[in-house]
Amino acid sequence: MVESIDLRAMDKKEKILLMEKLWNDLINNGDFESPLWHKMILSEREEKLKNGDEKAIEWEEAKKSLKE
Repeated sequence: MVESIDLRAMDKKEKILLMEKLWNDLINNGDFESPLWHKMILSEREEKLKNGDEKAIEWEEAKKSLKE
């Protein structure tokens, strides 16, 4: 077990890589299931897309919008 990780010594890229490794490990090596409310929100969004109440946008456009 890791006793401590000096996050202050890590740059942004290293922290993101660490988060990705942790997330992948949780998903692939554990009994991990998304909470029910995640599934409910995704179902609602899929329904809105099918009904034409919302439209999908490209990932690059979404990232730009989030940054603004």
